[in-house]
Amino acid sequence: MIKLFGGGNSKENLELALDKTKYQAGETVRGKLVMSADKDIKARSFHFIAEGKEKTKIIKSEPYTSSDSQGNSTQSYSNVTYTDSNLFFSTNLEYFLSQSSKPSIITNTDNGIILHKGSTEIPFEFPLPNNALSSYSGRNASIDYEVKATIDKKLRSDTNASTSFDVISITKENNNYPTNSKIYSSNKSSKGLYINLVMSKNIYKIEDTIEGTIFIGKPKPNSTTTTTIRSIKIKLIATEYATASKRDETSVIQSYDNEITNWKENEETPFEIKIPEVNKRYRSKLSELYWEIKATVDIPLEKDLDAISRIEIR
Repeated sequence: MIKLFGGGNSKENLELALDKTKYQAGETVRGKLVMSADKDIKARSFHFIAEGKEKTKIIKSEPYTSSDSQGNSTQSYSNVTYTDSNLFFSTNLEYFLSQSSKPSIITNTDNGIILHKGSTEIPFEFPLPNNALSSYSGRNASIDYEVKATIDKKLRSDTNASTSFDVISITKENNNYPTNSKIYSSNKSSKGLYINLVMSKNIYKIEDTIEGTIFIGKPKPNSTTTTTIRSIKIKLIATEYATASKRDETSVIQSYDNEITNWKENEETPFEIKIPEVNKRYRSKLSELYWEIKATVDIPLEKDLDAISRIEIR
């Protein structure tokens, strides 16, 4: 059992434990809550819940104007933090108090509750939604799950206990999901160099191998334009989008590069990238994580030539 203690200097104590720290979506979470007090304790209320929450935090450098005693204005910049949260899963576990071996551990009164002297162990369980998001900790966004118990006391510090756990989303076959078929993308430079990117499919799982081809076409031999290519790379890129208080931020949080050294112009060149243990694609109210394959041609003294296709890792 994994334990986390609550309490402090108060005369009552809460102790939470789960049978494990990682669950799959749709699985049942099981654990126990131990409540103890060395005398009867009056409190306003007792709360016992499990929840999943999406949180975003974005820091922006923003201008502000200040004035000195002579009325001269100066513009400067300071970091401003914006936060937001989305409670997408919540279940009330107070029902299990009445099912314990000592259901009278808490008595409801007109002025709140009384936590009675003694100690009791309260088993509990709850199912996770089949479509629960995977736990995630990124640059500006996170997906967190926890079980919390709180004794809310008037004019005194509350007594709290909480324990977090991880969730792994499970993707089931769905006839409405986009067809897993070849995908294509291409681009062309101002001097006529072009690139075609082709992948055998668009839906993958962790540890799959992405297979595809690139085709580099250079200007025709009779053209007066010449183009030198420094390098060609295939990149597997994870991008996180987050929004908080009407501010947004897009960040590349993972990138895996594979340099292509055996390419020949006007010929298809195959490539492979094995998908490591990574975060799956997700989309929620405040944030999103998506994956792309990006073929980049590095041209000296010019803007890189890119061809990009979005894929699913699930």
